[in-house]
Amino acid sequence: MHELLTLAVIYAGAGLLHGVLGFGFALISVPLVAGLYDVPVAVAMNAIVGTANCAYKAWLLRRHIEYRRVLRFFIVAAASVPVGVIAVSSVPQGPAMAVLGLFVVVVAIANLVSRERVVSFMRRRRSFWGLACLTGLTAGAFGTPGPTSVPYFVGQTGHAQTAKANLQMFFTLVAIPVFVFHAFAGNITVTAIGRAAVFVPLVLLVTLAGTMLAGRIRRETLSRVVDAGLVGLGIWIIIENIVM
Repeated sequence: MHELLTLAVIYAGAGLLHGVLGFGFALISVPLVAGLYDVPVAVAMNAIVGTANCAYKAWLLRRHIEYRRVLRFFIVAAASVPVGVIAVSSVPQGPAMAVLGLFVVVVAIANLVSRERVVSFMRRRRSFWGLACLTGLTAGAFGTPGPTSVPYFVGQTGHAQTAKANLQMFFTLVAIPVFVFHAFAGNITVTAIGRAAVFVPLVLLVTLAGTMLAGRIRRETLSRVVDAGLVGLGIWIIIENIVM
């Protein structure tokens, strides 16, 4: 019972953030759920809960999706997903969690220090291949394609709705190879699927609530608060898995 309540709080918080910002679900949920189980299982569960959420939002925003741009990025990213899956499946739990914590810290600090420079870098045409491959690696290893794909898609269009739509479509698509390769690696079980599926309705509801709240909260202010919180979360994960 305690475990289910903890999962409900984690997924509700991540869903609310996703509703307001349009991304960030996995970056919040995976590290916390991994603390209950392990990284591969947390990634597999997120592939179920998070994907249902993204697919729903993609359907709502389907008129704004640039399918060619999304598919091009997805094809390259999907090719590197199995590398991330193999890496996280073969590394001991402690080091894997420490790497995840470091990844969260680096991304959050980069956004806090120079969000405009990060976005500017993502806009460069020659950055496409490296970003797509890195996105696939992080999606396969940690179930977190957002940190590198969000600035890319935002930088490719001046329309907020189009960027959001493209991201939701990409998140939905990239979850497919993540789920498949983690299944081949033995990280997905019937128990994990059932445990994750229970929280899909809850996540959809809180995401809808977050979407409704989005217009009342300054996006930039909330983003910085979240980034600061992620720095603390990442540092705690590193300390817990290396020092303690």
